Amino acid sequence: MNRPKGAVRVTRSDIMQVTENGSAEGGVGTSNGERGFSIIEIIVVLVVIAIMVAIAVPGTIKQLQAYRLQNSAAVLAGKLDEARMNAIKRNRTVWLRIDKTARTEQIRSNTPLGVVYDIGYPELLWQEINLDAPDSVEVAFDSLGRYASGPPTVVLIESNLAKRKNVMISPAGKVTVGMTY
Repeated sequence: MNRPKGAVRVTRSDIMQVTENGSAEGGVGTSNGERGFSIIEIIVVLVVIAIMVAIAVPGTIKQLQAYRLQNSAAVLAGKLDEARMNAIKRNRTVWLRIDKTARTEQIRSNTPLGVVYDIGYPELLWQEINLDAPDSVEVAFDSLGRYASGPPTVVLIESNLAKRKNVMISPAGKVTVGMTY
């Protein structure tokens, strides 16, 4: 068989090397001389992994807490928008009740006879998210979707980070989520 110029032919015997005690090392498929990792090498790798995890975990926890605050503000803004759309659709006042003790957000309205009823299902707040208000809050929209009553800004607090996020309602009924501070 013709080999290209400069090519070297390597045989199995070239791969096998004999040590001082006569055992073979390094060949493909050898069973006598296969080596693994020493216990010291494994411990060093585990220590390096443990250090990397110890560095990464606190940052990951803070990111998760910040996500919860952002998510809760987005859900609240969505519920406020939903309450506004229901007010327009039903042609009557609709409000969002944020219950501080039950940790829920529930859209409500009333019948022409004044009977209050819930619209849809309540949304639960994350355990770490608190409402910055002494008691429960109700934000109402009139039949044209304009802001009618309640606080114009609802503030959510992430208890572990002590970060706040504002959800603001304009007089026209537009809902916006502010910066985290």
